Amino acid sequence: MKIEKILWIVLISIPTHNEPVSAQSYSHEFVNPDGSSVMCSTRTNGYTGKTACANIPLKERLKHYQNQYNMLIKSRYCIELTKVPSDAPASTIMSSPVYGFQAYETCMSRPYGQQGSIADYNQSIAINPKNADAYYNRGVDKSALGDKQGAIADYNQAIAINPKYTKSYYNRGNAKSTLGDKQGAIADYNQAIAINPKYTKSYYNRGNAKSTLGDKQGAIADYNQAIAINPKYADAYINRGNDKYDLGDKQGAIADYNKVIAINPQDADAYNNRGFVKDDLGDKQGACRDYKKAVSLGSKSAAQRLQTKNGSWCLDMP
Repeated sequence: MKIEKILWIVLISIPTHNEPVSAQSYSHEFVNPDGSSVMCSTRTNGYTGKTACANIPLKERLKHYQNQYNMLIKSRYCIELTKVPSDAPASTIMSSPVYGFQAYETCMSRPYGQQGSIADYNQSIAINPKNADAYYNRGVDKSALGDKQGAIADYNQAIAINPKYTKSYYNRGNAKSTLGDKQGAIADYNQAIAINPKYTKSYYNRGNAKSTLGDKQGAIADYNQAIAINPKYADAYINRGNDKYDLGDKQGAIADYNKVIAINPQDADAYNNRGFVKDDLGDKQGACRDYKKAVSLGSKSAAQRLQTKNGSWCLDMP
């Protein structure tokens, strides 16, 4: 999840305990242009106050808001999971392990992460076996834990309940691709695209699968589609450039790497790949500049190449 910068001052009033009724605590967050902030807390009894401030780096602020977001999502999920059915006996609500207050507390006490979530989705499915979202989300978490076959089984269930579940086709395709079933993955990406013709990632991943199978022209066509939908899709440009190079279109490959660098000047792979093509075309000066730039951006491939016979010539060039 991308958390946007918060550009306003947050003012929170929190009454403190074990103090006179008039005593209060206030927190003020002043956000700096670089995304960091200064957090000041003021305690007052209505007449006098004491303020203490601390600098909060951007990374810490983002972590804080991500944790808050995670807990909000988990709380909403647990409320939905454990809400009391209209026909539930009132005498069992407080002690039931399935719904009500105790079940909610159990749900919230689980660690935020895949294993805890899977346990929650199991319970949700037990309550409502037709909950396609629960199967889908459980599949996502199983996949993240490396259980691709288990994930595929859950995506199958979600699709059986909702044959138009686009993301289930897409994620099932990803799992199949990881397991080496490229044709099965392509079939799933086809289904996702048929439901949503603007599904950029389905075109991109279908292109990757086609490229692995040797269908470079088909892959380029899919990257073209992804770029038409999202003209700043850097990964699609770089992979299209790779396939153009494989087909002998070296200038076309360089044009695509140029586009990636225009979108993201810090893309080490684009510099490394462009350097490789320039090297192949005999532009040693241009290739060396790109290799060295890639190394400065952390490219291990470029660094390793400069240590080989095929690249060591660059080390002595200005």
